[in-house]
Amino acid sequence: RPFRCGACGKRFGASATLMRHQALHGAERPFSCTECGRGFCDRAALAAHRRGHTGERPFACAECGKAFAGSTGLLVHQR
Repeated sequence: RPFRCGACGKRFGASATLMRHQALHGAERPFSCTECGRGFCDRAALAAHRRGHTGERPFACAECGKAFAGSTGLLVHQR
């Protein structure tokens, strides 16, 4: 992963993904998790985060059935 965020050090495989990530560092975060208080810039990000608290894993692999909380986890698994 050659693209590194200067603010937090997180690495990305594509420059477009890094640019989207970097925008979050200065963004407003009006959507807060009632469980832990962490803030998010949109409802979708909050919903994905909440799955970590609930244990919900709605993204399942069609080949082996292994389930993931987020679509990214499933995509990495499928590769």
